Amino acid sequence: GDRKLDSQTYRPAPMSVGLAVMSGIIVALGLVGLAAMPLLIEKGQGVIAIIVAMLWLVILVSWQARPKCYEIGRDSLVIVRSFPFIDVVIPLTDMHDARTARVGALMLWKIYGINGLFSNTGWFRSREFGKFFASITDGNKAVMLSNGKKYAISPKYPDEFVADLKHIINQV
Repeated sequence: GDRKLDSQTYRPAPMSVGLAVMSGIIVALGLVGLAAMPLLIEKGQGVIAIIVAMLWLVILVSWQARPKCYEIGRDSLVIVRSFPFIDVVIPLTDMHDARTARVGALMLWKIYGINGLFSNTGWFRSREFGKFFASITDGNKAVMLSNGKKYAISPKYPDEFVADLKHIINQV
């Protein structure tokens, strides 16, 4: 769309092994269900057919919610996502912390969001970070941000991302 020409774009980290395995299993179950759909309908198993359709809805929604990329502009960081999800805009004016971190999956408590299917996206809580919004694909490559609210993202090259972000913050 209408992105600023002076923004810097960063790819998300590839999915962690655990996230990739969990996503693969769920998609495989969906494919088996899809392949069995004619038989399910023929045998009068409409409820199971509806469950398979709901599973595909969850898969598609989760795919769209994952971070497509992260963009740093002059005055904001944007987590770019696909329709129907709106991009998450994080103002840089009050940004006072940006650092790499490891966000262990076992230490996350989901408040609201998607956990384990293509990304961990939504509101989470952990002992170490408290409440934060996450849009991560690999917890070992997380960047924790704070501007009054807390955020976790996972750019492919977290150290480079933090250095670039700190450079821009110092100019704001």
